[in-house]
Amino acid sequence: MIWLSWRLHRSAVFAFVAIFGVMAALYLVDSFRLQHAFDVANLRECIGVLNNASCHTRVALFIEYDAGWRIVTALLVIAAAGALGVFLGAPMVGTEFERGTWQWIWTQPISRTRWLAVNYLVVAAMVAALGAMLGAVFSWWARPLTALQGRFDVLMFDNTPLMCAVYSLFGFSVGVAASALLRRTLAAMGATIAVFLATRFAFDFLLRRHYMAPVRVEWTADEHGRPLSVDRRNWSFTGSWADSSGKDVDDVTISRMLDPQTNPAAAGHEWHEVLRQNGIHYYDWTQPYQRFGTFQLIEAGIFLGLTVACAALAFWRIRRRTA
Repeated sequence: MIWLSWRLHRSAVFAFVAIFGVMAALYLVDSFRLQHAFDVANLRECIGVLNNASCHTRVALFIEYDAGWRIVTALLVIAAAGALGVFLGAPMVGTEFERGTWQWIWTQPISRTRWLAVNYLVVAAMVAALGAMLGAVFSWWARPLTALQGRFDVLMFDNTPLMCAVYSLFGFSVGVAASALLRRTLAAMGATIAVFLATRFAFDFLLRRHYMAPVRVEWTADEHGRPLSVDRRNWSFTGSWADSSGKDVDDVTISRMLDPQTNPAAAGHEWHEVLRQNGIHYYDWTQPYQRFGTFQLIEAGIFLGLTVACAALAFWRIRRRTA
């Protein structure tokens, strides 16, 4: 049965191996260029450095120009993880119904549960391996970037070997469940894309920041806006102005405080001097970069749970399917 499962899916697997191989080769080749630019700019001395104008300028130029296509490269990896679910998971059950071969397969001595279990486990192992491989290559390419700005950036966080493997397994499991429920390959593919993207979006931009309570980081007004006043490696959320008692101050109050017409004492002074004289400072909510490993394990556990739930749904539906 394992051999038969491999025979059924080997064409798609070979296609992904070829595509991922080309992507991996491009990442590996470009990694030497990126590392060379990192070394030439002597950016290693800027890792974790705060309030240094020279480092701020060099890091900004490196990220904008030398690593300018990082968004495209990262999105390619994210799309590849979803494609594994679409093209390997969604057709698994749907094609059997569309071709009518389910009537022959499920009348053989092997049970439908065992048939799905073998197919699911064999393909899932290959999906996890392909995802981890792609994540490893991207992480190798992104080493200079992660050294400077940490791994909490969405594009870096999502494309580690662990998360690529987990996301690929999740997409594959969603595809199998959609295939079992809808019995149509194209419909299952569409549902897989929608569920995969919606889930990823929810975790990336809504849920992830709540895994652990953030730390409040404050600095005085004259430091606000200075280069690297906050460690780039941390994950910082939008903060606000606060007075000396810690109470939030809205932007309207700040504007009035800085306007000489409404606050004559502000005349002839820099904006940060006025705010400092009034005890105004800025705060931000931050996840320290040291929590990265914990966040990865938490999210991996959640997505593995979702993967198991989707697999269970597929098995439940197959067992109950009679026509």
